[in-house]
Parts: sequence; structure tokens; C-alpha cells
Amino acid sequence: MEDPKQRLTTRVSMAELERRWNLVREQMRQRKIDYLVITHYHADHAFGNGVFVDAGATIVCSADAEEMTDFMPHSVDHPGPIYIRLAKGFDPVVTRREFGFTLGQGQVYRQGSDLLLVTTGVTLGVALRVADRLEALGVTVAILHLPTVKPFDAERFLDLAGGVRVVMTLEENSVVGGLGSAAAELLSEAGFSTPRGFARVGIPDRFPDGYGSQEKLMARYGIEPESVFRRARELLG
Repeated sequence: MEDPKQRLTTRVSMAELERRWNLVREQMRQRKIDYLVITHYHADHAFGNGVFVDAGATIVCSADAEEMTDFMPHSVDHPGPIYIRLAKGFDPVVTRREFGFTLGQGQVYRQGSDLLLVTTGVTLGVALRVADRLEALGVTVAILHLPTVKPFDAERFLDLAGGVRVVMTLEENSVVGGLGSAAAELLSEAGFSTPRGFARVGIPDRFPDGYGSQEKLMARYGIEPESVFRRARELLG
């Protein structure tokens, strides 16, 4: 039997990947493509990923190895492509096994009435550390973790957002077209009588101009506890 695996770099733009993707689909038209695994974020290898989102892929972004382990059985018979975002590995285990894993379902790690932190992937660990610091100051913090970014758990998000003053999204990803954008769209149409403070924390909409470890690059773009803590206090007033 031929090897069913195909390797495809997603390159610098959706237009370029669209051309390559069409070639792969032609070559594999007798096979079903089930998985797209994103192993790292380099602009020249990742800016075309939106093609798979437009194709209706389910998007999974695990926080640690335990969550990835819980997810894998759900992938076996899933109908359609799954876009899997992996971290660098050896990430601290911060998830709770009692939550299990359900595609499209968010997990409420904390309840609060001042601030809602919405996370995906490794940013869950950042949110937990920020919440500890804020709660020591008397700020109550809700945390909604979304291991599945698409489908987005809109019902659970809006339920929690309706009970706080400020919402912040945290993602190790571009702030354009990702977790933050989805949350912003939902908030803009929610019809809350009182506007919520809102901020997206992630990689800004520009070509990444720095190099280093995952930790250093996350710190460079403010995806780390101290920066998120300061931003949260500014928004809370």
C-alpha cells in the first residue's frame, strides 16, 4: 500500500497555498484527507493556513500533552479535516483530566465577575498565573479554555462574558482571524446593555521580526503573565 501521508508546507500566502493544495487534492482525489498538523509558527510556513479553515477544518489547539492525549481518540472517526496546532513540547501540564475532551466544547477553569480570560493552547498556563495574581488583589477572574477554536463554543463564551466587566483573549497566534477575532465578532453582536472592555493578546498583524525561544518570543509580544497582568489592570481601572 502506498504511504497515505502527505507533507505540505503552508508557505507565505493563502494564494500560494491554494495552488499547492489543489495539486495535492488532485493527486489524492481517491483518498480522504483527515489531518493537518501545524508543528510551528514561522511566517514563511504558516500564512497560508487559512485555506484549511475556509475548507471547513475543525481547529484543535492543545494546552499540553495530557490534553492532546485526551483529544486523539476523538480524531479517529471524525468526519472531515482536523487542523491540529501543536506547541513546542515539554510544556507544563496545566489541564485537568476531569474535564475530558469534547470537540467544540469550552472548559470553565474559574468563575468570576470582573474579568474573563479566554484561552487556547499554551496560553491557559499564562491565564492561570495571571488569575492568581489578580485574585490576590481582590479581582475575581473567570477562565474559559477553548481547546477547540473551531467550532467555537459561543454559548459558553457569551454566558461568561455576560457576567464580567472586561474580556481578554490570549492566543499564541495572530490576533487577526483567530480566537480574538471570533470573540470580538460575538461580543459586537451580543447586544449587552453595558459595553465590555475588550483586548486581544497575541501576535500582532505584522511580519514577525524577532527570533528566539518560544518563551522569549511570547514575551516579546506580551503573551506572558506580567504583560497580561498589567493590561488587565489597565482595562479594569
